[in-house]
Amino acid sequence: MKKIFVFLVFCLLTELILGQDTELAIQEKVKQIDYELTETDSLTFVNAKPLFDDSAGKKLIPVSESDFIKDYPGIFIRSDKGYAFKALNNRTLKAISVENDSFKDRRDYEFKGRYCNFALIYIFGYEYWGYISVDLNDGIAFYTLDIPKTSDCKTAVSYSSYYSEEEIAIIDLGTMKQIVITIDQWTTIDFKQADDGFYFMLRSVNPLDNKYKYVRITL
Repeated sequence: MKKIFVFLVFCLLTELILGQDTELAIQEKVKQIDYELTETDSLTFVNAKPLFDDSAGKKLIPVSESDFIKDYPGIFIRSDKGYAFKALNNRTLKAISVENDSFKDRRDYEFKGRYCNFALIYIFGYEYWGYISVDLNDGIAFYTLDIPKTSDCKTAVSYSSYYSEEEIAIIDLGTMKQIVITIDQWTTIDFKQADDGFYFMLRSVNPLDNKYKYVRITL
């Protein structure tokens, strides 16, 4: 009888553990804007009315590195290796080209074009990549893991996975202040910007889980 009781307790605990909803492992990397993150549900996500559709997104206009240098000589000042741009909080963002016998130490960059009033530069190296956006008014820059998406040239959103870690950034394009959070073991598969916040539909990176999460970020 005792053995049966222990076995039933074990089965109940196993069911409870396996049935528990997975918690989101969220880390805050940058907080220059006050925000609130809340978990929602699929119905709330579906009913959220986007302010813009995909066709309204500001398109990236191809512009060459030489054209940026010619049109903005005070901003794009090239050194031997590349460029250094000022960012908030006395930081410097670099787009450099480094040749090295070790591929792990190589760095490079590529001018991708212009969106709104920003130049977009792709930077990459060994297990490293991202985008630098440079304000064409004053040369102040910010970094995102993926290409910033914007429909109004006021606020931009970037989301992309670094291996199994999702990185979400929301940027005020007027001040270049941003929030950046990471969510481990989840990836964004859909996004909406609504009048009451930014909605993200997340899927577990484990294909066997078949689990989804929905979060809303309000500024």
